Amino acid sequence: MSKKTSPWALGLIEALKCVGVIRASNLQTKNRLAMLMLDSTLEIAIRQYLTNVKKITLDEKQHRHRDTLIKIAKGHIKLEDEVWDHLNYFWTTRNPQYHQEANVVVTDVVFEEFQDVVSHVLRILYGIESHPFLTLEPSELFAVDARPNTVGFAKLKSKTEIVIAAVSSGDLKGPNDLKQMLKKLGIKKKINEDEARVYLNSNYFYKDEHGFRRLSGAGLTKLSSMTARLKSKGDSDE
Repeated sequence: MSKKTSPWALGLIEALKCVGVIRASNLQTKNRLAMLMLDSTLEIAIRQYLTNVKKITLDEKQHRHRDTLIKIAKGHIKLEDEVWDHLNYFWTTRNPQYHQEANVVVTDVVFEEFQDVVSHVLRILYGIESHPFLTLEPSELFAVDARPNTVGFAKLKSKTEIVIAAVSSGDLKGPNDLKQMLKKLGIKKKINEDEARVYLNSNYFYKDEHGFRRLSGAGLTKLSSMTARLKSKGDSDE
């Protein structure tokens, strides 16, 4: 499957960020709440994959129940038997308890085991690396400016990373927009028009309904690792 994960990947990634914030909280039932959020994210991911990638029409009533959905998913999604076994165990044994009992205790071990399985499935289906989004600080999620901090982008050497930085920083459609954004960011490395087209058509981006380039799931994952690396270098220089 192409890792051009299209607009629906953003919703999955933001759900993962919410899971991370819940886990970082001091709520007594945070593991249960995070588990329910992660479970919902997984179901949505599977439904979207079947609908948008496999082009399967899911009936709202007929395919509403989880067991029916999973039967269809098994025929179209290639996962290891042990992954399906783990999901079946959770959905038939643990999940009803978590939904019905508000005070049930979910241990760190149980949560992290399920988190690992969900992360594996999202990686297979969408190319999403979940860890950077599950470990965000709450302040990063609730920042007023949703754009990434551009400090340090001028230090980037990789042309791929430079284009990702540019797309994340504004509305770009083509090579000329890219050129203007690089100038704005203070990035001096030159990318010619032909190179720009190649990079902008890579699996790190997709076109939205207005023709602007946006970061795909793979692009968002790459941006997260880039900014973390730049932030780490900045902190070490102080």
